[in-house]
Amino acid sequence: MRRSGARLEFASATAFCAFGRALHSLYASSGSYGATMKKGDVTCSECGASFRRLELPFKEGTKGEYRCPACGTVLEKLDGRTLVAYRLTIQRSIRGIRD
Repeated sequence: MRRSGARLEFASATAFCAFGRALHSLYASSGSYGATMKKGDVTCSECGASFRRLELPFKEGTKGEYRCPACGTVLEKLDGRTLVAYRLTIQRSIRGIRD
């Protein structure tokens, strides 16, 4: 895992899955039974790349923004109230973007 500003980048899907398991165990041990981890899918409006988004409302995050690693478009401005993680699931080919 590499931290770049307010965003987290994972070297592989395996690293992201390990991160997800760690977040899940943190949730289970936190005692925050009223708060739940939110999951969703996000698509970049510029290049069409797709992401899986996880949000932990009971864990404080980092203030900043998350940018699409494929094209640099801002996907979300983060206020730091919750911990948010993104995983790239589908990246459009460079040839498809240029055409």
